[in-house]
Amino acid sequence: MPETVEVMAWPEQEQERPVLRARSVSRRYRLGRRRDGVLDAVKDVSIDLYRGKVLAVVGESGSGKSTLAKLLAGRESPTSGLIELEGSAIKVRNQRDFRQYKRVVQMIFQDPFASLNPVHTIGYHLERPVKIHQGLSGEELKDQLAFLMDQVRLTPGSRYLSKYPHELSGGQRQRVSIARALAARPSVLLADEPVSMLDVSIRLEILALLDDLRTRLGLAVLYITHDIASARYLGDDIVVMYAGQVVERGAAEEVTQRPSHPYTQLLISSSPDPDSMITTALARPESSMHQGTMNPSTTGCPFVVRCPFADDQCRSEYPPSTAVGLGHWVSCWHIEEARHD
Repeated sequence: MPETVEVMAWPEQEQERPVLRARSVSRRYRLGRRRDGVLDAVKDVSIDLYRGKVLAVVGESGSGKSTLAKLLAGRESPTSGLIELEGSAIKVRNQRDFRQYKRVVQMIFQDPFASLNPVHTIGYHLERPVKIHQGLSGEELKDQLAFLMDQVRLTPGSRYLSKYPHELSGGQRQRVSIARALAARPSVLLADEPVSMLDVSIRLEILALLDDLRTRLGLAVLYITHDIASARYLGDDIVVMYAGQVVERGAAEEVTQRPSHPYTQLLISSSPDPDSMITTALARPESSMHQGTMNPSTTGCPFVVRCPFADDQCRSEYPPSTAVGLGHWVSCWHIEEARHD
């Protein structure tokens, strides 16, 4: 059996340098054959992921958060901007490049029912990435599979390796998906709404598992969610996206206690008690306040059609990113009015 993984003591300079960074990344899609038929799913977004830290990206459907995850995972190429891994710009040109990149950056998908092939055992799903990325076979392979199951708290591992996906609950399947991601021994986990399709009683367990893994393994984690309460629970920092753009960012406690953008305030108002993680926030389905976030203003603030403070300047000029506290940034022309409303 492989030795238990210990918490790594990263050098100070390594803690300060992002493992994965997006620099002014945009992704534009063409809609139909019209020259003006375009959609900016992600527009000029910059984020940093650090070892042992969780960055939560929050927004409704259509906010661009899942597209951002695909860009970071190498599944989509940015229209403009750079993605850097360990300080070097990455270019996924072929399958070999993609495989090397996947060894470092792994993704956990939203649907634990669709992410596992129903005709193969759990052991089969874990064997392939272990063989590809670790080159193990025989007894070493068996030991590693059991070790991966232990890491996601499915014990004894041998009991689960011979099972098929339909024999497991949704929470157990998501743990298997996390174990499969860990099989590559990555530095970065991209978790795209990993608890939204799980039973309420299981959601907090999966979040607690991700929190434990980032601490023990020194992982950099991107946590994507529509639920700002769970973002506060798991994230060290929060980035709020609307219509493909970042409207607010900062430390999780700062953003949720002193929200300065009207959209962030709207998200928080839909979660009456952010501290009641088990009974309310994690139980709430996708926000019902979604209103056309895929069709923002092309020149002004994307939130202009829903903002109570919108004026002509908001319609014609995109607001600059303004510091409202230490490490707390907001893009809004009416910060003072919004904060004192």
